[in-house]
Amino acid sequence: AAKEDRELTEENRYWNREGAKWATLGHIPPCVYNARPSSYWADKRILKAFFNIFTKFRISTKPI
Repeated sequence: AAKEDRELTEENRYWNREGAKWATLGHIPPCVYNARPSSYWADKRILKAFFNIFTKFRISTKPI
């Protein structure tokens, strides 16, 4: 059985905020990102809505 990526989850976050300087808003899981065309994710309102709904994937501690 594959081991779950529990290391990525700390303080109820999917990842380590300090080690993720390359992302400006947060991390969209590949399975979610690839389910939509790239033009869908180009809309900033959709991006902000995603990170505000799923706060676990957001870098910011405050709503975007």
